[in-house]
Amino acid sequence: MKLNKLLSICLGITLAFSVSANDLSEARIYINPGHGGWGPNDRPMATINYAQMDTLGFFETNTNLIKGMALREELVKAGARYVRMSRTVNGVVAADDEHKTENDKYIETQPGESGTQQLVTLSVICQDVEANNMDYFISIHSNAATEGSSTNYPLILYRGTDSESGNGLTNARDMARAAWPYVNKNEVTYKSYYTGENDNNSRGDISFYGSSSSNSMGYTGYLGVLKHGCDGFLCEGCFHTYQPERQRLLNKDYCKQEGMRYARAIRAWFNDDSETTGCIMGTVKDKYNTLEHDLYKYKINSIDAYAPLNNVTVILQNENGEEVGRYTTDKEYNGLFVFTDLTPGNYNLVFDIEGFWKETEPIEVIVNETAFINKRLTDLEHEEPSDEEIEEEVLDYPHPDQDGDIAAAAYYNLTKETEITDIEALNGLTVRRAILRDNKYYVLAVDENKIPKLLVLNPATGELIKEMSTEGLVTEGYNGKELPYILSDIAFTIDGVLIGTNSTVIGKEGNAYQTGDFYVYKWQGSETTSLEDSAPVVVATLQTNTSASLAAAGNNNSNYIANTIAVSGTIDDFQL
Repeated sequence: MKLNKLLSICLGITLAFSVSANDLSEARIYINPGHGGWGPNDRPMATINYAQMDTLGFFETNTNLIKGMALREELVKAGARYVRMSRTVNGVVAADDEHKTENDKYIETQPGESGTQQLVTLSVICQDVEANNMDYFISIHSNAATEGSSTNYPLILYRGTDSESGNGLTNARDMARAAWPYVNKNEVTYKSYYTGENDNNSRGDISFYGSSSSNSMGYTGYLGVLKHGCDGFLCEGCFHTYQPERQRLLNKDYCKQEGMRYARAIRAWFNDDSETTGCIMGTVKDKYNTLEHDLYKYKINSIDAYAPLNNVTVILQNENGEEVGRYTTDKEYNGLFVFTDLTPGNYNLVFDIEGFWKETEPIEVIVNETAFINKRLTDLEHEEPSDEEIEEEVLDYPHPDQDGDIAAAAYYNLTKETEITDIEALNGLTVRRAILRDNKYYVLAVDENKIPKLLVLNPATGELIKEMSTEGLVTEGYNGKELPYILSDIAFTIDGVLIGTNSTVIGKEGNAYQTGDFYVYKWQGSETTSLEDSAPVVVATLQTNTSASLAAAGNNNSNYIANTIAVSGTIDDFQL
């Protein structure tokens, strides 16, 4: 355990001595399931079956507790002798909480024995952590962006900066980074980012939020729940504003699997390898149909584009064909099924569901891991699925039978016809983009002060044909702040309109790192004016210093956008 012994000596100096546990059985672990009440600040969200404030629907209070209780159960099973929880029930509010509802049955207690204390005030939780000499702290949450957006991935925040743990801490940064591979290992969900093997979205809260303060105990950071002397972190396991993810969070076994991932991370930190079983988690969906609902905005081309199947039973067989389990999916439009405490080995999942062709999928269970599968079933209106690979015809791009001698060559020998080494118009400038169109080079370049020049050049000679107008471009951000680039990049629409944007740093409301709003400009010719003679016109603006902006919907407080751009479509209907 970690022993904090304070020795005051006559000169008024306080010395702290710390020894941390390195064995799971000796470790003192603190679990904080975030939130606690049933009020409007406890992240109530409407789901397909439930209204926003229905306690049977989504509340972060509830899902956090399910994850936390599952984590505690796994740790105790593995031999952890001291696991302390800030709360063990839902419907807990502080005595002075003005948002208390009729469903909030418990008033926050004083710190006491784990299991009887019910704490929700962040400063009280920090005092409880500090008083009990904890070795590992975890606060469990889910994240939020704009409702209905497709942002979804985990985030781990520890007290400190991106480069080091905060004052009074030793291992918080290392703990967070070591936990990430376990936390992020979920293959039945869609992730909008952090899908690479070497990705790690663990951040110091001071760097992430861009500010900090100190509490009465002298700990400096941003997140109130982390202002204590115990190493650990807060984990945002997913984004509940991604609506298909919110439907998954209504499944208790899905939440328990998140708790299992936390347990694996903590057990690994304390070098525990006592686990002897594994799990299976999967989804079963309709291969040829989507779920269209105002509360189910899915990411196109993701696994969530297939309709989940409600109230269907998946059968688990061992390798001898004997049934060892069955799971019936719930009614919450997630198609989830979970099998736990499985002996490692080979199994078969049998999908014998009315209205669909029967299919069987082999799956291997590995000790201390969860095996994932996303099964898409074929309904009886389509041909029975086959194991043979079929090359599907794609509209407008058929696969004709042809001789090899008219196929594309493996390589081509290209020769240089001309080379221009000195273009006078570009002297002293740095080229950011050059586009060849209609036998002209449209070049965006900047000088040493990043002042943009929009030049039209002869591609054969390099001679300047025209310097296009940049008059009217916004040249500075908030309160005189310097934009990264006044004109950062250019691109053409398919109907020949030149598009350009500035680059800027955006973030949540009032963030100090923000530099200014985001502007989209166009240069468009007409019957009387050529493209080269046109002036820039603002076609879109994104205000980045308001809570209603895209920036407020994002996860990070500071994001650099539009270093480069790509454009598709016409000027009347384009995507940037």
